Amino acid sequence: MSSDTNQKVYRSAYVGKTRIWVFFVVFLLLNGLFLLFFAMIRFDDAQSADIPIYFLPFDIFTWGWIIIGIILQFLIIYLGFIFKFFREPKYEIYPNDKSTEKTVYHYFSIEQLIAFLDAISTTLDKKPIKYHKVYVLKNPVSKMFSFSLFRRKYLVLDPALLQIAQTQELRAFLVQNMLLVSTRLSVIRMVHSQAQYLWFVILIPIGYRFLREIFLYLIDLSRLDPNYFLATLFIFVAIIFTVIILRPIHLRVLRFSSSRVVFLTDILSADVVGKRAMINMLVKQGQRWEIISVLVEEFRWLEQLEKGTLYSYEEYRLLELVQKFPLDQLNTELAKRMAPYIYMREKLRNLKNYYETDILEIEFTIQKAQEKLQEKRKLYIEDIRKKYEKKQIERIPNDARLAFQTGIADWTQMDVNHDSILSEKEIELLIDSVSKKKKKKDRKKLFAYEGQSSDFSGVEARILNIFQNVKDM
Repeated sequence: MSSDTNQKVYRSAYVGKTRIWVFFVVFLLLNGLFLLFFAMIRFDDAQSADIPIYFLPFDIFTWGWIIIGIILQFLIIYLGFIFKFFREPKYEIYPNDKSTEKTVYHYFSIEQLIAFLDAISTTLDKKPIKYHKVYVLKNPVSKMFSFSLFRRKYLVLDPALLQIAQTQELRAFLVQNMLLVSTRLSVIRMVHSQAQYLWFVILIPIGYRFLREIFLYLIDLSRLDPNYFLATLFIFVAIIFTVIILRPIHLRVLRFSSSRVVFLTDILSADVVGKRAMINMLVKQGQRWEIISVLVEEFRWLEQLEKGTLYSYEEYRLLELVQKFPLDQLNTELAKRMAPYIYMREKLRNLKNYYETDILEIEFTIQKAQEKLQEKRKLYIEDIRKKYEKKQIERIPNDARLAFQTGIADWTQMDVNHDSILSEKEIELLIDSVSKKKKKKDRKKLFAYEGQSSDFSGVEARILNIFQNVKDM
């Protein structure tokens, strides 16, 4: 990487990080104000008081509540994330290769992958970036990401992307992960991943006031007066206020900060490897996530045929089934056709292996069942469509939502050479198609899974962000 590119990356990183951290500091200030507000609430025990609620001056007791609240939130963030990380199925490939077998991906081996990382770490910063460990996830539907913790950098890689990424796309993926940990921006993503639990801390001072009132009432029954009921009513209103107003503010601020982190690392990575490699990587990543989402929906529908009601899969069961689909496949229609086959094969194998059932011609039986299930699925989707159009049902069931969604552009149609890599002209066609739909205010996304999860920024928005902000292809 040239010195000019180095300077561009450093400058962009400084400006982008400054903006993100300023917004993150705003979140911390809001968080402190919420804690301060509820820490200063007091109730007047005097029966003569018209209004039993007032605020004490800022004192050491108030400081104590705020400090306790902040400590609890940091514990939730770090301990919660660490616990989630250690529970995540994964295997280490650096410094010790602990995979059960020597994994060779389609375009490179693990040794070549580590060599790529070493080369990247020496060019991204003035000093080589030292990473502590490198893991590859076993779960293709995991939302775990690379992070920096206690001055140590852990790279967490997506197994599906490693199977489909070619050399330049792999470099783009590794550069993005390296920048995420080297710029410390992974901290914001860590906070966002635990955001749903942070607001519980704000409820602690409210709960304390409520329990205190009950305790005082129990030791002195004469305190049963209108003031007590007003105080209880205030507690109820405060909880509703926290859940309906404060919690959405927390989540909105953190979601914005986290998405800015993703956009910034995309731009910085494109500055290093070029926007063509970065866009190709994102397109394949998005296509893979769409396929996983389709498989999940198909498996849920197949399971509910037996259960009678929509079945919520255990994570390990879902993981086992999704892993049966080839990681290097990017065809959504193939995923729909393969889902019944994978499901039935596992069912019949379990009957044969564990229950000593003698099933002849398993493959023939599965193929026949696959054809019938595909036809049954089409009839089910058509029935849901008619009921929804006639307003006989208010919403589409969870096992049919993706079947009603279509992407705004099929990237494989843009791939004229059919080499799974978009050229500059092909990328321009893709961007043009996306831009036209955006001008028409069409809400359909580039990939069907987009909008299903707040933890993963939309690929369409990320591609447009790179195309508009990075000059070199």
